[in-house]
Parts: sequence; structure tokens; C-alpha cells
Amino acid sequence: MGVKPLEKPDKSLYIRLGIILFLITVGLAINFIKGKQIENKKVLGVQKIVQPNKAISTEEVYNRGKEIANDVVAQSENVLGNVLGEVTNYVSGVASQSANTVSNYVFDNTVGNLIKQIDKLPEKQQEDIKRNLCQ
Repeated sequence: MGVKPLEKPDKSLYIRLGIILFLITVGLAINFIKGKQIENKKVLGVQKIVQPNKAISTEEVYNRGKEIANDVVAQSENVLGNVLGEVTNYVSGVASQSANTVSNYVFDNTVGNLIKQIDKLPEKQQEDIKRNLCQ
């Protein structure tokens, strides 16, 4: 008797992961756009004297890059935590369903077959087996 697959592979996992990745991308894009809008409002609210030949220092660029990187890391951790929670819930559901299927299969093919064989025995032998099992 060959081994039968318990269930067909579920493609909904790939669809869910695709949707989650899409939502992460959209969330980061919206956050980036909002950040630009806030920066523009701050710049518009303050009078600045622009010096055309003034060079931006590398320290300013480094500090701003560090701030952006920290923000992206914090938001990514938050989104990753949500995604990981969803995936964990899905995987645990699939695992418990598979465990139930395996236990049902094992029970049906072991105890079920044993009971069928006992039913084929004469009445006296069935009574002896029942008496021995119940003691």
C-alpha cells in the first residue's frame, strides 16, 4: 500500500504572503510620502536664508541618514512582528489539522482493522476478548 498525501498543498499561503508583502511596501511608501510632507511643512513654516554656495556637511548627512535608518528599522520590526504572528497562527492551524488527520488515519488503520477482525470471530471468542480487555 503506497503512502498517500494527507492533503493537497495549499496555495493560499503564497497568496497571503504576497498580500502581506504588498501591504508592507504600500505602508513604507505612505510613510515615506508623509515624512516628505511633514518636512515640507516645517520648511515652509520657517524663514530660511538660502546660501547658494553653502555645502552640506557630511555630519548632517550622516545624522539624517542615521535617523531615517532607525525609523525604517523600527517600522520594519513592527510590521515583521505582525506578519510573523499571522504566519505563526496559520502554520499552527495547519499543523494541528495535520496531526488530527494523521491520528484519525492511524486509528482507522490499526484499531479499526483490529475491531473488524474481532467481529469475524465466533461469539465465545469475542466474549473472551471483551472480558480480558475490560479487566
